Amino acid sequence: MKELKDFSRYLGIPYQAKGRDFHHCDCWGLCRLFLKEEFGIEINDYSQYGVTDLEEIKRVAEEEKKKWIKVESLNPGDIVEIPILRRDFHVGVISYPNYILHITNESFSEMSKLDHPLIKRSLREKRFWRHASLA
Repeated sequence: MKELKDFSRYLGIPYQAKGRDFHHCDCWGLCRLFLKEEFGIEINDYSQYGVTDLEEIKRVAEEEKKKWIKVESLNPGDIVEIPILRRDFHVGVISYPNYILHITNESFSEMSKLDHPLIKRSLREKRFWRHASLA
């Protein structure tokens, strides 16, 4: 049986808008940190945008999607869009098979099973994205 990598250093990171490191992260910052540390992939920072810049974030998210490959099944390192009320841009990253690493406002980073109700909804919509270097 293959031994799973220990991703515990990504758990419990406090939420902070525009956070991009192990001390503080927002949802995009956590995905960015994971991809950089685990796969050596550098993705755009976008820290100039905060969670209150809703229209600008939506515009940037649509532009960013053009750089990724939409996929039907999930692998570690894939980004999952998670629809949330009033927002259409929350994201998480697949860490282990059937687990997603994510963080929400006023919270800490956590790993959730893909059958979690919030996550399960996004799985039905198949909003899955893979960086070209992982394809």
